[in-house]
Amino acid sequence: MIAAGLPLFVSFLPGRAEARGSPPEDSGPSDDAAFRISLPGTYRGYSQGIADGFLRSSRYVAVRDGTRMALDIYRPTLGGHFTGEPLPLVAMSTGYRRAWIMSDRESPLVRRKWPGRQAGDFASQAVRAARLPDLRTATWPEEAQHLAPAQLADWLLDNGSVCEYLLMHGYNIAIIDTRGTGASFGSATGPSALQIGQDLDDLFEWFAARPWCDGNIGMIGASWHGAVQHMALSYGARRLKAVMPQMTPIDQYLGLWPGGIYNIGLMRDWFELRAGQDGIAELSALPVDADQDGKLLRAAMSARRPAEGTSGEPTATREGIERQNAIMAGLTRDRFQLGQGLLDVSFGDGTRGNIAQAPLDFARANLGQTAVYSWNGWWDIYAREGPMAHANLTTPRKLLMGPWNHGNYWDTSEALRWFDYWLKGIDNGIMEEPEVVFATAQPGGRPLWRHSETFPPPGVRDVHLALTTDGLMTAGVAPPRALVSFETDDSATSGPGARAWGFSLGPQLDYSALEDAAGKGLVFESAPLGEALDICGYPALRLRLSSSSNHARVFAFLHDLAPDGRAHCIAEGWFDYRFRKPGIAPYDTLGTAWYSFAASDMLPVVPGETMLATIDFTPIAWLAPAGHRLQLILTGADRDNAYQAPAEAPPVLTILCGGEEGSALQLPVPPQSGAPPIIEGAFAALPEASAVGVVAG
Repeated sequence: MIAAGLPLFVSFLPGRAEARGSPPEDSGPSDDAAFRISLPGTYRGYSQGIADGFLRSSRYVAVRDGTRMALDIYRPTLGGHFTGEPLPLVAMSTGYRRAWIMSDRESPLVRRKWPGRQAGDFASQAVRAARLPDLRTATWPEEAQHLAPAQLADWLLDNGSVCEYLLMHGYNIAIIDTRGTGASFGSATGPSALQIGQDLDDLFEWFAARPWCDGNIGMIGASWHGAVQHMALSYGARRLKAVMPQMTPIDQYLGLWPGGIYNIGLMRDWFELRAGQDGIAELSALPVDADQDGKLLRAAMSARRPAEGTSGEPTATREGIERQNAIMAGLTRDRFQLGQGLLDVSFGDGTRGNIAQAPLDFARANLGQTAVYSWNGWWDIYAREGPMAHANLTTPRKLLMGPWNHGNYWDTSEALRWFDYWLKGIDNGIMEEPEVVFATAQPGGRPLWRHSETFPPPGVRDVHLALTTDGLMTAGVAPPRALVSFETDDSATSGPGARAWGFSLGPQLDYSALEDAAGKGLVFESAPLGEALDICGYPALRLRLSSSSNHARVFAFLHDLAPDGRAHCIAEGWFDYRFRKPGIAPYDTLGTAWYSFAASDMLPVVPGETMLATIDFTPIAWLAPAGHRLQLILTGADRDNAYQAPAEAPPVLTILCGGEEGSALQLPVPPQSGAPPIIEGAFAALPEASAVGVVAG
């Protein structure tokens, strides 16, 4: 049996229900101070709601080079009046409009994220539950209109945004249009990571000087909003005390070209989402308060609109998007760095050099002491990068890996716990816990939340399963050396509901298209598991193959296959064999392989020549039940998600199986004893839609 000698061992870490020290006098502990709970995703008794509403205002603030940045400020109110004392501030910097009036032309993603908003309604990155008919004053739905602050905060835990929840607990919120987007002036050309970091540095200084801000500043947000936090960490964090970057990359090249293959599913969707937001009046950001006639907004948009015929001009059309994607698909890392202005950069301290990866520059981020709570999910497009961010930062830090994709994570109470500690000085014990929190997902059940000091946890070892020509994966003695071939089929796809698409329109990813794709590639299966198998870390596939052509790309998908045939896709990896030359990583890659993806390191694919590469999968913590099988699907294309050059003819790929050099799957398995402890009571209120990031196919 594959799991022989690998039983599941779990232990339990009791929840804490005792007081954990006295918070600052003004922190407002609840009346139930004798019973306080501070656990990942479960938090009460340390901080209470102090507001029943908020007011929004907007304005321009000029940064050091004179560029005017548009921002919205949300301040909590009680009975229509500001709370009086200075409060901490949590900021979000966005390229998706800080606030706008909903249009009939909004993308499906925008309509899903702001349900119930009709054309003509106010919308904001900060607001979900409240309506602002006058663009200034929060109006709650009828069921929440007469709730006291504490009850309103509880209601928002299930119905509001994280920003609304923080507002009710006594935080100011600022939403910023990133340079060159929304109503902000300037452009995003040049070394944008450095420029955006410096912009935020200036804005944080401005916030700290306001009488309503106590100088304690944090940031929150996912995806682009998280990448901007990484830029602030690297190039503008003097005033920044704590951040919570979620579902975000540390290395934008690897995020968009996983395994050296351009993720056209993500980028086509992203271009469509962004189309018009910076150039079409119906989709533009709101002007700031002082710009009543919108003259400044129009000037900002006009200044960054490309001239007719330039490369950026046509991306508001389907044809333009496809042309842009064709250009981007051929970029190697060095060409990408050049185009992004990451080479020979002049830094603010007078030095010059290259930015090895953006948006997170570890060397510069580690010069500061900003606390970082990295969040990611096992089914996110950037899943690989959360654990690596944590491993390479030396600032105060934590890592949370949830059972989520790019859109179904749930952060509300944990954000309050994090910022209460770092911005209000409330001793809730969050930094006394082990640094890593992660969810072990399982089919048909709630996730098991665990603590560890690292990810992967200490003691994890690789179990090797050899691929055989009869479609099996076996442990133990290697099978005889043999070859198995398949002709790649360009119609094979993991579907538009898969991870690579990024902006899923539902709470779970859907890989059901792989059932058809399996017949267009190779499938390998293990024997039924004799007992539950705990997989925890980065699976990998050491794959030796040859191609009948001058190109070879592999798409690998790892399934948990139930006895009734239902399958959960738990991890995946892509790889272009032109980039198979191993390199020396510039940071700790947690034992995964490193390839530079630079033009200078490309190797030709010679027809008939055997090549070796290690294809690292996305990380996972998954509990496969007894009786289930593990299934590996290999294809040579992913039509909906990976760019395919029109002139490429499908090659025949031949896999070497068996013998000492045969191809094998490597599964990371925790030790039989000392497995990471389960945290009882963690994420007790986690919605069902956020309990797992993928649906069974």
